[in-house]
Order: sequence, then structure tokens, then C-alpha cells
Amino acid sequence: MATRSRHTPGPWRAENESAEDQPDAGNSDIWIGTDGGGHSIAHIGRDPGLTHDQHMANARLIAKAPELLAVIHQMLALRAPATIEHDAARQVARALIAEIEGGG
Repeated sequence: MATRSRHTPGPWRAENESAEDQPDAGNSDIWIGTDGGGHSIAHIGRDPGLTHDQHMANARLIAKAPELLAVIHQMLALRAPATIEHDAARQVARALIAEIEGGG
């Protein structure tokens, strides 16, 4: 069952608004965009309750979303032995894909 993704194709990347070597780089906003700078995907503003490292970790996780989705699709296509654990994991994966791709 092939589905057409509605999201902007990856790869995506996360980067600071200012250069890493600038003194205020830890205070700058973070952007997630397509590789090559063609499209802006998301903006992570400064939250005083989080460190810059936490902001960057969140941004990197968001930036890997297209690749994670592709891996989930690939894993579901594998023919693994049927077990209760595998079936439960497949159900969770299918439900997540449905939410991500707008079908759930």
C-alpha cells in the first residue's frame, strides 16, 4: 500500500540563526529547513526553561523526522516472524504513520 506523503521531502537540517562562533549563538533561534536552504520547515524560539543544548537536541530530532518515517515504512515491509510483540509493534507503527500522514 503506497501512500503519498504530504510533508516536505527530506533531508532536513537544524541550524542556529546566528553562526556557532558568535558569542550569542546559544541565545539565537533555531530553524529547521530543507538541506540546501530551499524551504523553512519549523522555527524553535528561545525558551528560558531549556538550555541551548536541549533546543538543539529537539531541533535535531525534528530534522530527522522524514528519515525516521522512511525507516518505519521499511521496517513494516520486512517479513519478520509473527509474534505478539512484533504484531503489537506493527500496530503502533501503523497508527503513528496514519497520524503523521493525515489518515488517523
